This record gives sequence, structure tokens and C-alpha cells, in this order.
Amino acid sequence: MNSELRQIKASAGSGKTFILTRQFLHLLRQAAPETEGFVCKRGVPSGHCWPEILAATFTNKAAAEMKERVVSALKRTALQCDGGQSADWPKEQAREMLERILRRYQRLNIRTIDSLLNMLLRMFALDAGIPPDFELAFEDEELFASVLERFQAACTEENSPERLLLEHALDILLREEQSEGFWVADKIRKRLREIMLHLRQSGNSLCTNQDELSELLRPAHKSMIQATVALEKRLVDKGIQSDKRFLTFLGKCRDTAFRQAAPHTSAYAAKEDLTPCVVKASRPLLEPEDDILYARFKETLARYGREQAIVSGAIHLAPCVLLAWQLSEKLSDIERERGQILGQGLSRLVRDQLEQGGGAPDAFCRLGGRLHHLLIDEFQDTSLDQWAAVTPLAEECLSKGGSLFYVGDVKQAIYGWRGGDAELFDEIRTRPELDSVAAKNHTDQLPHNWRSSERVVAFNNFFFTRLADPDLNADLASQCLSNKATADQTAELARTLSTEFQDAHQSMPPEQKAAPKPGGFVRIERLPGSDDRTEMEQEALDAMARYLLENVRPRRPWSDMAILVRSHDHAALVCDRLVSAGVPVITENSLQLDRHPVVRELAALLRFLEHPHDDLALAELLLGGNLLAPPPGLSPELGTTAMHDWLSGLERGPGRLPLWKAVQRDHSALWEYAFRPFANKSGLLTPYDLIAEMLTFFQISERHPGAELYVRRFQEVAHRAAEQGMGSLATFLDFWEKKSGEEKVPLPENVDAVRIMTIHKSKGLEFPVVFTPFLFWPWPTSPELIEVELRGRRVLTRLKSDLTEEYQAKTRRGVLEDLHLLYVTWTRAREELYAWFPQKRPRQKSPATKAIDLVLDLPDTEHVFSYGEAPLPTDQTAPSEAAAMDECTPGVPARHVDPPHDQPPSWQARLRVYRHMEQEVADLTARLRGDVAHKAMECIRLSQNTLDAPTPNAIRLAAEQATQNAMLHFPILATIDEGEREELRTQVTDMTFWALDHHELRPALALGRHEPDMVGIGDTPDSPDLKRPDLVYFGPSKTVILEFKTGGRDAAHAPQLGAYQAMLEQWDPATPIRALLVYLDLHAVDAVPGSTKSREAH
Repeated sequence: MNSELRQIKASAGSGKTFILTRQFLHLLRQAAPETEGFVCKRGVPSGHCWPEILAATFTNKAAAEMKERVVSALKRTALQCDGGQSADWPKEQAREMLERILRRYQRLNIRTIDSLLNMLLRMFALDAGIPPDFELAFEDEELFASVLERFQAACTEENSPERLLLEHALDILLREEQSEGFWVADKIRKRLREIMLHLRQSGNSLCTNQDELSELLRPAHKSMIQATVALEKRLVDKGIQSDKRFLTFLGKCRDTAFRQAAPHTSAYAAKEDLTPCVVKASRPLLEPEDDILYARFKETLARYGREQAIVSGAIHLAPCVLLAWQLSEKLSDIERERGQILGQGLSRLVRDQLEQGGGAPDAFCRLGGRLHHLLIDEFQDTSLDQWAAVTPLAEECLSKGGSLFYVGDVKQAIYGWRGGDAELFDEIRTRPELDSVAAKNHTDQLPHNWRSSERVVAFNNFFFTRLADPDLNADLASQCLSNKATADQTAELARTLSTEFQDAHQSMPPEQKAAPKPGGFVRIERLPGSDDRTEMEQEALDAMARYLLENVRPRRPWSDMAILVRSHDHAALVCDRLVSAGVPVITENSLQLDRHPVVRELAALLRFLEHPHDDLALAELLLGGNLLAPPPGLSPELGTTAMHDWLSGLERGPGRLPLWKAVQRDHSALWEYAFRPFANKSGLLTPYDLIAEMLTFFQISERHPGAELYVRRFQEVAHRAAEQGMGSLATFLDFWEKKSGEEKVPLPENVDAVRIMTIHKSKGLEFPVVFTPFLFWPWPTSPELIEVELRGRRVLTRLKSDLTEEYQAKTRRGVLEDLHLLYVTWTRAREELYAWFPQKRPRQKSPATKAIDLVLDLPDTEHVFSYGEAPLPTDQTAPSEAAAMDECTPGVPARHVDPPHDQPPSWQARLRVYRHMEQEVADLTARLRGDVAHKAMECIRLSQNTLDAPTPNAIRLAAEQATQNAMLHFPILATIDEGEREELRTQVTDMTFWALDHHELRPALALGRHEPDMVGIGDTPDSPDLKRPDLVYFGPSKTVILEFKTGGRDAAHAPQLGAYQAMLEQWDPATPIRALLVYLDLHAVDAVPGSTKSREAH
């Protein structure tokens, strides 16, 4: 066997997607030319077919990119095209493989790891007691809300077990939170959800009986008291005079009540021997046996301190755990009812089924296929449960002579909070179950950086290789760990840093050494900082905004810039700051449909029309200022301040008027103008038509041109909801309330705006210019949950510093992940990198800033480190020779540069909304015109009356509706000029009207099948000779084939249609066939002659 276990270490920008694609293509070329039957066979199969190669990626985006690369490489090879990655294959072989893949594209096994686990779980669905057609739910908040609602319903009865349990748990959670503010309920919900999800993920049986938990502590308490008494007695019996403070310490330990915390943090609990604990005169009396007793005392004291922390935490959590178990059971009921499974538990379910069932071979038999080669991307972020579920598949591949090929980089492991275990990356190569069946087991490293300019690569080499220096990382480790960390724990962190960053150095590709990428500039600025986090963040925001606007914007488009942050809260701060300065931005939230103010007010008006007593909806509309406008010819009465004052002055109390009646009374002109017309229509129009009326009536396109993308998308959502049976206003509003947060606006790639995103979202991306304003990342303040085994029982407790070993391990993981985040952030930059970090900061761990302090080692008088030549605006001349001397080499700071102290103009935070910048979108209308026309042919719907007795009005109405529905499939149309869009609508409507008015085309358009798959006799769906004409109509006396064309006639059109005609004649030689080329622009129909039978049909 030639089985191979191969690890690829791929630093940032080293081309890991390229190498994965190359390996996939290599395995494709070795695949059997004929696709064998996918059945289970006895014995070890020889060779493999192309669907037996599986590549697992971390994200949907990565899977889609790799699929595109594989197909594009085969296409370039088949067509002998230059540029981009290609397959090292003969032309004809590449063409044949490409055709097979395109005919069976769903068999191209490139998927996410979650998709793979999802597929495996469906095989075991019945064994696991879940429906095979289950849906995955990755957002658990809605399910958890339903769970709480059910449980609360059981708590309504006084003194019910559920109510008592809830009250007990809430009492504990309230005391634990001890947080300020009014939103404690949200934090309690979060804690309960956290415990419930932990229990479901763990699946272990936990001890929750508080009396049993107490008894688990008794042996440690007894041993500690006995050791204390024995030490005291020994000192007294030998006449040794102890230090008074030591005697006091011993007394406190002896008198420690059961379950009470002992003073184990005293300095006297950490002495090497008894010598410092007794007076000088008594030290000659000390014997080795005395030190043995002291060591025994220290050991029992430490054990009691640890176990007391475990048990006290477990006792406090016990009612919450019991409550969480009940919530988990109710969640399981809801999952079964809805046919849903929480995505967080997916890998655990698969792992359990594989371990309990027949393992991988059984799974493959259920699938009806085989797996021969497994490729895994971003392996450093794989969790233990994910790997446990995938391990049988890897063993199966290797045992059959296949391969496991996995790629990753521990320096980019940033998903530890989600269970990712970077240690697996190096560990699995040594595991016996894989190593014993792998004929080859080796590691390769990708040495080059293909992403960044030479100076950016040089800076990152300088910075991150310094983290492998033993002296520096020993200093960094001691600063990052708490003072309770032992010397061994500090040394372990230092060794891990050395191991992880020892391969951080990258070289430029050979072809770029001769002609390196021009430019490259890095600038790191130290700010004064503050003890107050808000002030520190504002200082960084101001510094970044100044530099961006004054130094980068004059020579760069907005779209070149990306600002990377740790959290969504920081993204919001950056967004508000830049929007206030007039900078166009794109964030994850700014693309959300329900965040746009115009859409919010449209939805508010719909809610008010459905429920006139919804005062909140009406108030949102009155105060919004985006939808309503002063009635023409009447005095303005919609000033936000005036309306706010009017609302504030309304009477309150039981007898007050509904808000809509107050508007009628005090603002009658506004009511008659803006509300009554829609109130009269709301029962007659669909939500889609209502929205269309509102857009026209309130002149949204003219008043808010930047909202065009959003309101059109809102219309599309209403249309889609109607197609799903939610055509009434009430059902649409229910749909919108539940799903609005999932709707986002698709934007064209060429939007000129600054990207603001979290570091996690930026993984795998690159940008010409990267800004990192916040390098001080706070750690979670709430203790984590941890399961601990104590005297044979598993308990759930809070992770506190008293659990020294576990706490320090968690701290080590946090330090490493912070440094990994820094590495990911700084390696996104292609040409320019800018960062700011504070000198003075709150007293919390910040490994990233500590590392920057140590590596850059800026003198007190220096504030800026820079490397490379500072780029100048395009209208400035090159720097003088003296100015050029400011350039420095890595490790040598630049000359002092005082940061400017001028403050930006005062600003007011605004809603994060992407403001579309006008751009020329050349040829967009022309490129979409043909697509929209073809789609309009598919969207034609005719009633039987219109089909039997057509009238011009009925045909015109059908043409307009088909065009409207077709345009909804192309949201990008909203980005072109309104005049061009209306002209396109008119043209497509005219084409559709002409086609429907044609006596021979009309029945085919109304009753035909669009784009049916056609194969010749004897062929299979895998055949490369599969045909797909635009439309086929099987009429009562003849078959009609239509092929739609925009533009002019072409000699290639007739042979194409003739091939379709010939294939149909093979299947049904007796039926005449009419083949028509329909030129929509020319309003012409050309018949294509075929056989004698076909000519008779003409």
C-alpha cells in the first residue's frame, strides 16, 4: 500500500489554498476514468474514483473558493488558457474530467467540516432517534427562548417543583452576577444558556446533590486539620519557638470550619522548609522529620484549598445545573417537534454514533459509496470532538492505501473559544491508530509569502521570530501569567511560544526577488493611554481617523483600506467615528436590512396599518424623519424636535386617546395626506404592493438615493414571503419579526468603501492597507465552567484561580490566542500596515501589547516605530535625501514624531449604514439585459382565459408582471441609474409582449418546460453530450423547441438548435418537431429545418 499521512505547515500568505487545490487536482488525475458503482464491496478496493476524494474546509467561503479553483484550473487546462492555477494534465484528459464534474457537480466532495458531520449524522439519524430530514440550527437563541417559555409556563403554580428550582437558581445567579445596571435578566439568561449548552456538549453525568458534594470535601478537610495539629504538636513537644505570625497562621488553619475557605494563600504556605517560620534561636533544633511534617501540612492545605474551591463552586451551581438539565430536556423535545438539531452539538452526536455503531465502514455503506483520500484545511482550528468524529474516516482512507493530507498553522489558531485545539495539529502524526497504517508519514512547510510586499514581510519576520527567542519569551511569559504560576508553568508557556513561532520567518518567492513588489510600509504608534478604557479607546480612534484621512486617503481609494478589530462593539465604535467624518464604510451590521432607517420606518408603517393601536410603531414613524414629509402646500409640521415635544406633551393615563386618534386631532392634514390613503388600501393590497405604493408616494428614490439597494431588497423579501404563502400583511409581519435579522443587502464587488470587520472574519482575506486601532483586547471577566473529577464523581464548577493548574492552563491558552490574533491581524496587509497601542492601560492582561512593548522596545522619548519609506500623496514630489534618512531597519525605531494634538470636530453617533457612493458601472445594463430577458421568459404566467382568448391588455399585463418578477432576481440592478433601469424594464417588457402576442410562441411560453436536461439514447446523465435547450413544448400535434437570443443573428445559432432537434427525434421519431430561434431584440422568429418529419411540421 502507498498510504500517506502528510502534514503541511502553511504560514499566512504562503499559498495553502493553492497547495490544497494542487493536491486535489493530483488525486483527480489518478482517479479511475469511469465512475464505478457506489456500493460496498468485500476486500480492499484498488484505485479510486473522483467522488472518493473529500476536502474539508473550515468555512463555506473557503469551500466555494476551492471548488471554483478546481473547476477553473481544469477549464484553463482544457482550453489552454494562460493566467491562474492550471492542472498539469493533458488537454483532453482535463476536458473529460471537467465534463464529468460539471454533470455531477454535487459529487465534487469539497465541503465544510460541519457539512461533513451533518452528512454523517443523517446516516445515523434513526439510530440517534432524530428525523433524517432534520435541520441544523446554529443560532440557539430562538430555541432557548422557546425552552424558557415552556419552563416558565410550568412555574405558574405556587410551590411547584419547577418554581422552587427556578427561584433557588435565580437567587444564586443574582448573587453571582453582582452587576450594576437594570439588565441583569439578560445576563442570567446568558448564564443559564451557557450551562445548558455545556451539559449538552459534555454529555457526562454530574453530581448535583449538595449533601453528596459536601461529603466529597470532608476527607481533604480532615487531612488538613490533622496535618496542622500534628505540626503544632511537634513544635511544642520539641520546644521550638515559632514566629508569631506563623503560629497565628497555623491557628487559622486548625480552626477552619468545614467548607470554609482556608488561608492557603499565606506566604507561610509556600516556604521551602520550616527555617523561616521559627525564631533564630530555635532553628538549630529543626530536624528533617520536622520539614517532612511541614511538607505534609503544605500538601494537605493546598489540596483542601483546591477541593474547597471546587466543591463550593459546585454547590452554588447545583440548582442551576438541575435547572439546566430540565431546560435541556425541553430543548430536546422542541428539537424533535421541529426537526432541528443545534449545530453546537453536531460533532458530539456524530462521535457518539461512530463509537457506538459500526464505525466508518458502516457509515460508508449507508452512504452507498467509498472514501479514499481525505484533505483537511485550517486543521489548527479543529476541535477534539470534530477530530474524534473524523478519525474513523481517516483510518479508513489510510487502511485502503489512500491518504490524509492536512494543512494548517498553529500561529493562526484563533478559535479556541469555540473548541479548536491547536495541539492536535502536531499530535495526530504520532497517534498509533494513524501512524501504524500510514506507509509514509512526513511534514512539509511552505516557505514563501505570496501576499505581502517585501517590507511588510520583513517586518512580520522581525517581529514574530523574536517571539521564539528564549530570553524574550521567558520575560513575556512571566509578565502574562499570574503571580500564582509556578516556574514550570511559566517555562512551559515560554517553550510553547518558541515552538509555535520558530517557523514564523518567510522568504519572498524566487520570481519576486528579482522584481520585488514596490513599496511596503509599517507604522506602529504608541499612545499615552489611560486607566479608563473609554478614554483609551477614544484616543486610539482619534489617532487612527486623523492618520487615515490626512495620510492615506489622499493617495488611496476607500476600498483599499480595512480596519480590523476584536469585537463587534469595537467595530461599532470605528464605524460611528468614520461615518461622522463622512467616510463610506461597510460593516457586517451595516449590510443588515433591518438596520437601515428607511426600511425600519417602512416596516413600522406596515405594523401600524395592521395594528392601529401599536403606538410604538407610529411613534417610530413620526420621529424617524426619513419616510414622512410635509404635505405639499401645507406648513411643515414634521420637525423631529417639534414632534418630540408634541409627543412628550400628550396626556397619559387610563383615559388617554390612542396615538393615532391624537394624530388625527392635532395633525389632521398630516393624517389625511400620509396615513388615510394607506389605511384604505391595507386590506386590499399585498405587502409587496403596499411597499411599492409607499416608495412611490413618499418619493424614496428621489429623497434617499442611497437607500435604493435596501428598499428594493425589502420588496424582494416581501415577494419571497408571498411565494411561501405569507401574502397577507399579518403573516408577512410575523415573518419579518422572526427573520429580519438574517436579511442582508448584496453589494457589488466594486463598492468604494472602507471595510470594517472582526479579526476572525478577516481570516483568509487580504487588503492593500490594514489599520489596527485597538491592540488592547480585554479578556472575559466571568469565570468559565469546568468539569472536574473528585473522588470518582464528576462535578461542574467555576474556574477560579484557586484551581491553580486548570486556571494557569486556561491563562496559557488565552495568552497564545491573543498572540495568534496579533499574527493574523498583521499578516492581512499587502502593502501598508498601521497600528496603535497604549502605553498606560487598565490593570488587565494584554499579551499583545506586552509583546509589542518587549519586541519594539521603544525608548521613553520615542512614540513611533516605522519601517519602509512612508508613502506620499500622489500630488507630492519624492522625498529629499534628508527626508529619506528617516527610514529605519527593523529593530531600530524611527526618529521621534509627536502625534498631532488637534481634536476632530464634534460629532454625533449615527446609525451604521453603508452610504452608497456613486460610481460608473460601465456596461452593467448591457451585461444584465440578456439575463433579465431570458428570466422574463421563464416568469411568464398566463391564465387559461388569456391563453384561449388573448386581449392586448391581458398580454400587456402578463408581460409587465413577468418583467417585474424577472428583475427581482437581480438585486444588483438597484445599483445602476434609475433612468437606465427603467429603460431596461421597458425594453424587456416590449420583448415579452411581442413574444406573448406571437400566436405560435404563446402556448409554448405558457405551457413549455424551461431548460430540461436532454440526453441521447444510450447516454447517461454523466454523458458529456447532455443538452439543455431554453424551452421545450410538447404540444398535442408537435413538439416545439425554442432558443432565445438577444442581439443579432449568428451562424452558430442554427447548428446549436439543430443538435437539440436531432436528439429529440431520436427519442420520438414519429412526432413532428418545430425548432425556432427567437430573436427578442429583432422581434423575429427563424425556423431551423430538420428531418422530413420536422419539415412537415413547419
